[in-house]
Amino acid sequence: MTSTSGRLAIRRAFRAWRAARGLSQDEVAAMVDGWDQRQVSRVEAGERSIKLEEAAEICRALGVPLRRLLIELDPDDREAIGLPRHEDESL
Repeated sequence: MTSTSGRLAIRRAFRAWRAARGLSQDEVAAMVDGWDQRQVSRVEAGERSIKLEEAAEICRALGVPLRRLLIELDPDDREAIGLPRHEDESL
């Protein structure tokens, strides 16, 4: 698995959390300073990279701690982005 697949897993997680909360891309964008719907769409589609700070802002908008989102990734995806495979390892 490549680091690209790990990043895609994070994007899928953002989309899943947004859908679970019943939020549109416009609503999330309105909660992230300086963003519009297009940027949220591009992140979810894998067309735009995001910085750690931006990921944290998206998580705040979704009401999900960034740590929780990372812990809930598949172990292979966690490893692909340089995190420990299991949540009981230091994060």
